[in-house]
Amino acid sequence: ETNLRAADQMVRQARAWNAAGRHEEAREALVRYLERDSRSVLARLEYARTLSYLRQFAEALTEYQHVLKLEPENLEAQVGVAKVASWCGEFERALVLYNQILQHTPGLHDALVGKAHTLLWLGRKDEATALFLDALFRNPSDREVRRLLEELGVDAGVALEQARTKAALSAAAEPELEPEQEPALEPAPAVLPDEATLSADGPSAEPEQ
Repeated sequence: ETNLRAADQMVRQARAWNAAGRHEEAREALVRYLERDSRSVLARLEYARTLSYLRQFAEALTEYQHVLKLEPENLEAQVGVAKVASWCGEFERALVLYNQILQHTPGLHDALVGKAHTLLWLGRKDEATALFLDALFRNPSDREVRRLLEELGVDAGVALEQARTKAALSAAAEPELEPEQEPALEPAPAVLPDEATLSADGPSAEPEQ
């Protein structure tokens, strides 16, 4: 618990430095921390992101892969590997990685945005715009996605309202599921005198399966 608290504090400080563009300070502090706690996934993920900001992509990839050795299902690291591929110009490989992530975790915001960026760099503007809109609908507070949509000539506010209206109409148009009805029972056949005599000892029940 102590290590987790210390890692969280370190990551918060590093993120503040990165947000202010002080990437070298963030990198140095994270290096010192990881020398003491090399298995901290939180610190290593932020270190990988910091290396990406510094455009040290090979080193960032190594750090993301290190995290995946510790936690093979870590989604942040998986998305990080895809981002590095895209930043290095390996767009088709990045798309394959993003598709694999989204197949297992549909709607994951970072993967949607990363894939949209990759499509945009490939010149596939319409596909990228559709994904940015999907990401905005799922996370309306993402200012970066709003800014990118504005750059693509899309009014983010109007698009978001249209998406909400469409979703509401689709939900309203879905027919309500009626409760399953019991099959109508056919009238029992009349019992003839001979049959009544034969069944006097009761039916011979089949053993339960």
